[in-house]
Amino acid sequence: MCTEYARAMPQFDAANIDQLVRAPFVADEFDVEKTKALAAELCKADKLNVYLRSKSFEGKTDQTDEWFKTKYIVEDLSEDLKKRLQNPNCDVSEKKLDLPPANTLIPKSFDLLEKDEARSAKPILLKKWPDCTDLWYKKDDHFGKPKEMASMQLYTNDCLFGQNPRARVFVHVWQKVLEEHLGEFTCMAAAAKLSFDVTLGLDSVNFKWSGYGDSVPGFVEQTLTRLCEMKGHDLAKAFAQVKERLLLDWKNCYFEQSYQQAIAAFGCMAVNLATEKKQMRKHLESFTYEDF
Repeated sequence: MCTEYARAMPQFDAANIDQLVRAPFVADEFDVEKTKALAAELCKADKLNVYLRSKSFEGKTDQTDEWFKTKYIVEDLSEDLKKRLQNPNCDVSEKKLDLPPANTLIPKSFDLLEKDEARSAKPILLKKWPDCTDLWYKKDDHFGKPKEMASMQLYTNDCLFGQNPRARVFVHVWQKVLEEHLGEFTCMAAAAKLSFDVTLGLDSVNFKWSGYGDSVPGFVEQTLTRLCEMKGHDLAKAFAQVKERLLLDWKNCYFEQSYQQAIAAFGCMAVNLATEKKQMRKHLESFTYEDF
């Protein structure tokens, strides 16, 4: 089998080495007529599929998915909708359209810092606060890229996090609501090739920022500022959406393949602070916005 696989692989030499790294679906020649024909096919309303998911369809479905038991209905597009798709006429004179705000996270400098063996050999403790908070730094002199990574671990006993399942439910909901709250900001950051991620440990909340070093300090500061300001916002809508999604996810996880369920079950049995999804779902069902 290995021999047959090797035969199927392309063989590269000096004549075709330029083909080694190529993006998928690369067209070597631009065919105008073929492109127009493909565009015309894609724009035909009778070949269009539209998928809608909404609570407004409850009680109107007539079919059920065999595996996930999702209720759904299949309907043809109305003739009126087909005509509007084929002859669109959208009046935007009364719409409030505008350019997005200026992206303040775009890096302006891509210069590399000089190599410093003393700071790149191992992490250095820069500052230690009385409350056991530590600030560490390690310089990267290996890859030679103007990029930076910052990480933070938050330990807290607020809401008894790390001590009972209901507190873990709160932290899961908080994480997802935070992602909703920061949606536009993280989208702006992604345009500047910056990334931000929040993950949950068994007894800590872990934050990670990465991107071009010229922008990362400001990115971290603005992220934490928005995080602190989240408390003054009305998050009821985001909470309702997150709760509904988590209830569904924690139910569907038991439809996953056997080995995936076994890995999750092993973690719950082996670690004291781990909580099974079924147990968290039970707590989430009675978890309200006022509790949050």
